Amino acid sequence: SQPLPPTATTMVFTTTITETTTTTIIIIIIIIIIIIIIIIIIITTITTITTTTIATIPPHNHIH
Repeated sequence: SQPLPPTATTMVFTTTITETTTTTIIIIIIIIIIIIIIIIIIITTITTITTTTIATIPPHNHIH
């Protein structure tokens, strides 16, 4: 393999950087969206569990 002339290397390097940056930004956005969805799911599950648990468990305060 022959070493590339400096200009070609720089061009390849620059294009790779821009491509990587765009991909990284897209990946970050996707990750953020996924995290938000997970948080929403967790919150809904917790609320459902709590409401059902409160509804199922009879109040112990009145029992002596």
